[in-house]
Amino acid sequence: MFLDRFGDDINWIPWEEAFSKAKSLNKPIFLLIHKTWCGACQALKGEFKNSNRRDELVKLSKKFVMVNTEDDEEPESEKYAPDGGYIPRIFFLG
Repeated sequence: MFLDRFGDDINWIPWEEAFSKAKSLNKPIFLLIHKTWCGACQALKGEFKNSNRRDELVKLSKKFVMVNTEDDEEPESEKYAPDGGYIPRIFFLG
């Protein structure tokens, strides 16, 4: 399900599991909202997957519960679209 979404070397979990997982692990949430049809999202995906600092990014990801949503998977609450829904969006949730 999450393979090839910004790299399968990061432990991405579904949005529905994010808060319970974060609570059990005592970690903040990294929430990435993007769309498959979005050019800026695809550019970010390329930068994210092909960064020359990828090892650092993967190491840093272990400090967060990593959530990656695309298309219809994004949270429905308007608080995750404070700018009117522009994408991609990245949130750090405590």
